[in-house]
Amino acid sequence: METDKYEELFNFITKGEFPEHCNKHQRHVITRRAGNFCVEDGQLFYIRHKGSARESKAKVACGASEAEAIFREMHAGETGVHCGQIKSREAISGRFYWPSMTNDISKWVSECTVCQRNKAETKAGTDYKPVEIKRPFELIGLDLISGLVRTSQGNQHICVLLDYCTRWAQAYPIKTNSAAEVTGCILKFIYQFEVPQRILADQGKEFVNDINTEVCRVLGIKKSLCVPYYPHTKRLVGRLKVTIQNTLTKVGYDKGSDWDLYLDAVMFGLRTKTHLATGVSPYYLMFGREARYPSQVPENFQVDGSIEECLLMEEVAIDVQRQEEALKAVQKHQEKAQQRQRSQAQPQSSQVGDMAGRKKK
Repeated sequence: METDKYEELFNFITKGEFPEHCNKHQRHVITRRAGNFCVEDGQLFYIRHKGSARESKAKVACGASEAEAIFREMHAGETGVHCGQIKSREAISGRFYWPSMTNDISKWVSECTVCQRNKAETKAGTDYKPVEIKRPFELIGLDLISGLVRTSQGNQHICVLLDYCTRWAQAYPIKTNSAAEVTGCILKFIYQFEVPQRILADQGKEFVNDINTEVCRVLGIKKSLCVPYYPHTKRLVGRLKVTIQNTLTKVGYDKGSDWDLYLDAVMFGLRTKTHLATGVSPYYLMFGREARYPSQVPENFQVDGSIEECLLMEEVAIDVQRQEEALKAVQKHQEKAQQRQRSQAQPQSSQVGDMAGRKKK
């Protein structure tokens, strides 16, 4: 739909006006189309699945230049993290609308030189026993990304913490991989969210003991939070580490060695994109709604001083209900994902009694 057509819809919805020299048939077309659109805060929105439980609103991109700018932000920007076609399409279509968006996004992603230059390898699936978690922050995975280029701030490692339920991840740049610095990251995580029931760490028994000693001292508790990984629980954090490293390479290919300056933006992008294992974004599972991106901020947003507290509470209640429904849906989605994973799994060639090596960090 051309830009002037959107202007016609905007004027009809806001003022009830038709364009000059508009005949009866054209008025009928505008009236019919307007039923799928609305105006909020001076912006035109397209209504998806109108009248159903899945009803949602997407901001209309008026013109090719605006559509391309949205794609650059949602795919190629620091918060776009250069996701593939599926994640990019879901992230954009959930927030914006233009008629040819599906074909445009597929074309633009396939033409992205950064994605082509840093394409991740596709690995065969492996059979594994899933970890059953019922609520956020029951179980947290911890691991380190080491060997990175030293930044101007002296950071050379990343401490990664992952919630096994929502897939919400935090990444903290650190100068050394000492137990003291890692403990500091754990405490930051705890003070921002809550104390998890357990933290799984892939760092060796002595290292884990040092972390437990310091965490227990600071928090004044006796129970050890941190325990070594079990083999079938290591996979999630391991994949996240690879994703973070690949994304930092894509986003920072032209930004020099100071990767810690855009690490937060990268993590925001990863949290707000659909996770294939859950079917929704980690942000949605945490807050019951999708995150707002910069391009979604209205130009003329008016703050009404008479906002009622009850209205806010209604919105909060809706978000909480959505979160609970999403967590239930995730369990069903994961069951299907695990079935697909097992069907793609390659049988292990090792036998009982075979020697196995452990890769050093």
